[in-house]
Amino acid sequence: MGDYVLTFLVGATVPIFISWLQRRDERKKFDLERKDKYKLVAIEKRLEAHQQAYFLWDKLIHVIHERDDEKRNKTMAEAREFWLQNNLYLETKTRNDFIVTINCVSMHPMFLETLRQAEQGEEKKEASKDVKENWVFIQKLGITIQKDVELEPITLKQDSSPEGKKLGEE
Repeated sequence: MGDYVLTFLVGATVPIFISWLQRRDERKKFDLERKDKYKLVAIEKRLEAHQQAYFLWDKLIHVIHERDDEKRNKTMAEAREFWLQNNLYLETKTRNDFIVTINCVSMHPMFLETLRQAEQGEEKKEASKDVKENWVFIQKLGITIQKDVELEPITLKQDSSPEGKKLGEE
């Protein structure tokens, strides 16, 4: 009689155990599918954030020599707001370089004024170096954004020098 009870218990537990394993596997599969969906949404959001960062970088470049402080400040404020709202979606290098670029755009008029007022010689060379380094950093952000989203870099033709002169006028 004891063997029958043991056989009955084993026979009853096997389907319960198999059912538990199936439910566990289904839960794992559901969790993986849900994570994959979140990853796809995150990838789309990240690409969208990088596209918007690229757009704002271009706007920053177009106002860097703007004499209207209000217009330049409005564009920089728009870029800062974007950065605050999207920085977790941006890749690390883009995130860091984007906020530094905003500051570089903000400081560029000061660098230019320092260059204009600098005495000839070492002071002028140093001021010129500061303007050019600042300009180069600002220009590199577009390539950084493209690299971070693994797109082939597009080189844009610049129409002005670091000093704000149209190329070819110098």
